[in-house]
Amino acid sequence: MSPMMFSTKTYNNLKQSALWWVWGVLLLLVSGCLSKKIHYEIPPSPHALTDVSILHVDQFAGQGSLLLKDILIREIYRIPNFDYTEDYPTDINRSAIISGDVQVYSVRDEQELRPESQVTLIQRDVVQRPQQTSARIRKRVFDFAEVPYVERAVHRTLDLKVRFTVTSARTGKILYRNTEKISFQQSYIGEEDILLIPLADDEMERLGNELVKRFLEKLNPSLSKKVLELETGVAPVPMSMGIVDMGHPRILNGNRYAVVQDYDKAIKKWSYVVFAPETYESAEEFIFDGELYAKLKAAKLPDKVINSLLELHGQVLTLTEVDSMLPKLLSHRHFRNYSSIIKAHARASQTRDNLNLAAAHYNLGSVYRLQAVLPLAAYHFAQANAYQPSEKYAQAWTDVQHELGDFNPLDTIIDRTIEAASQQNAPTEAIVKTEKVLADQEQEEQPRRGYPEIQAVELPYILDENQKKFEPLPEQSGESVLDLN
Repeated sequence: MSPMMFSTKTYNNLKQSALWWVWGVLLLLVSGCLSKKIHYEIPPSPHALTDVSILHVDQFAGQGSLLLKDILIREIYRIPNFDYTEDYPTDINRSAIISGDVQVYSVRDEQELRPESQVTLIQRDVVQRPQQTSARIRKRVFDFAEVPYVERAVHRTLDLKVRFTVTSARTGKILYRNTEKISFQQSYIGEEDILLIPLADDEMERLGNELVKRFLEKLNPSLSKKVLELETGVAPVPMSMGIVDMGHPRILNGNRYAVVQDYDKAIKKWSYVVFAPETYESAEEFIFDGELYAKLKAAKLPDKVINSLLELHGQVLTLTEVDSMLPKLLSHRHFRNYSSIIKAHARASQTRDNLNLAAAHYNLGSVYRLQAVLPLAAYHFAQANAYQPSEKYAQAWTDVQHELGDFNPLDTIIDRTIEAASQQNAPTEAIVKTEKVLADQEQEEQPRRGYPEIQAVELPYILDENQKKFEPLPEQSGESVLDLN
């Protein structure tokens, strides 16, 4: 097709799209990529080998010992302070011998069968014959059906424990001896997730790599430089077809404080994302299909509300249209109580909320862990994994359990899983207070909101050291969310 055949409207759209591309790439380069890494240092361990520069790996025993020995040798080569020798060292004055005993090498997959039920919307046509006429009228009728089914869950737990001994090649004296432990716990819910469970051997190799790195860090006499990469969330640039994405504005705002180690302000910014992740755009679409009504039914919204919304069945509305229609269909009380819930479920881009909630929780957990506030770190890692199951989130949660001394690899009780941890109430120190929603509560008083099993019920005012007043967030002017500067 010749360029001359394009309409003026098509040309303007292409021109606008190209401009968005240029601006998006420029902003991505100058903003998003520069504000997500926290650099920090860890001093050498008291057990660091200051007088040793040559290492030799000798005996390794136990299940998986060959794999772990290969990993250990490979990682030694990556440490500038140490050289590795395959043969017994000749320069015994500067050499140490490492041996290992694999005490635990375990993979356990525990299956759980859960009786569940799914609510579906059924549409049928009813033929009616009004009085005093022979004409027949077809009327759409909607019914809800609750279909029982059995949901399968697999709770995987991996445990690895190795006892390392480091001895002097010259004297045979033990320079360092310790048992290194690492675990991993993840819950896979539903057949689709279960089919994607990684191979156990691959998972154990990953754990072995991490365990060996942590062991060698204790021997390394140099300062350990660490980089914590924060998550940015998602917020695709309009007209870019989802390709240009600089991240969620509020998450990025928190990241900018975190990278300069102003953690208090970073925590407040991310907490607001946890409290209200959605940011409706003018191009947002709201889909009123059968899946939406089933969600609202499962969320225990009153039947009167759902029945009123059935007038919108099959429609796709803009934000302006939704804001115009809901007050007409719902009573003032129902609109006040449920409009935000309806919009959150109906929005076409609601999956972005899960990604942004997971990112905000992960960043909160990471910073709390840096500050050694471990109960809060564990809570936020579990929440991140609940919104977006991830190996990274689950590993972070399991590591914190070890640091808390609250992880028992032999504990097979279901309520000790990471999935169960995500359903627990938030610690009292959390900025965003949460509580479990009880099934027997009155639906008019406590409707279930959104995706998680818990809901935010309080976001207390927090003032900084200067007791500044609250001001609207610049990027969200016009909304009711407040900035905690």
